[in-house]
Amino acid sequence: MVNTGISSLIVALIHPNVLLFIVGVLTVYLVGTGDRYMRLRLLGKGQKPAFIDWFLTLGMLLSGCYFIGKGSY
Repeated sequence: MVNTGISSLIVALIHPNVLLFIVGVLTVYLVGTGDRYMRLRLLGKGQKPAFIDWFLTLGMLLSGCYFIGKGSY
């Protein structure tokens, strides 16, 4: 799934396609956060989120704001 998401991002940049870009961003985000949630099962026992967790969350927040702005425009 990561390869599919990255491939769709590359193809969307080569041949501009907003829908394909959105699908790529969502795929990479969902696969990344799913993997991180499985690794962070012990958050209640003192385990802390890593930089990649904050990076994925901030990246999706910025992408979501961009998509909402682009759709509103």
